[in-house]
Amino acid sequence: MQKTDHESGGQEMTVTEVLRNAVTDSDDTRYRIAKATGIDQHTMARFVDAVGSPNGKTIDALADYFGFELVRKNQGKNRKQTSGKKQRSTNK
Repeated sequence: MQKTDHESGGQEMTVTEVLRNAVTDSDDTRYRIAKATGIDQHTMARFVDAVGSPNGKTIDALADYFGFELVRKNQGKNRKQTSGKKQRSTNK
């Protein structure tokens, strides 16, 4: 799983860890967050307790609720650099 640099001390955290901390550090109750995001209360409890893995819908809903957005830091080692234009083959 892709990790992000934690704001304090450069410690890396997963996306789910960042979202879990946002829920637990929020002034809003888990109930209020669950209702506002449409996440089932049982799912919210399992997420906060780190039981199982959240699905994409849960991650998207929490990221949207807390105002997070995913931003690519770099292209990565295995990604090809492209100019954005499709190259045509000249072989006929």
